[in-house]
Amino acid sequence: MEYLQDSDYQIAAANGIGRCTAYSRFYDYGWSRERTINTPVMKRDNLKKWEEWREVAEVNGINKQQFLQRLYIGKTPKEAASMPIGQLRKAMIPRDKLSIAEANGISVGTVRTRVRRGWTIEKAISHPVDVTKRAKGS
Repeated sequence: MEYLQDSDYQIAAANGIGRCTAYSRFYDYGWSRERTINTPVMKRDNLKKWEEWREVAEVNGINKQQFLQRLYIGKTPKEAASMPIGQLRKAMIPRDKLSIAEANGISVGTVRTRVRRGWTIEKAISHPVDVTKRAKGS
């Protein structure tokens, strides 16, 4: 298993990313080392983007929180404001990839959660489920 090193935390800090944020991105959300230490933290400028794209988003039935979440997972403001609700999730994972995941013993829900948290599709469909994190007795 990969671990973040002190040098990774130092690079993250130089990029304005706090230690806790870097830790969560890498260990909780499964981000790659490069993405963890180099992707800027969402700033207030995303609120400005919301104001710029608000009309487009509202016409498409997308509220502020949905718009900001889409920016957070890496969508452009145009994509965040214009991609219809429900299409984002379905568009992310092709059926053939979901079939591979199921063959690997990974549920569709787990794959979708992993992808929403920033995992690549390939990693999401192939990385085994950590059964030690499940509740006892299940």
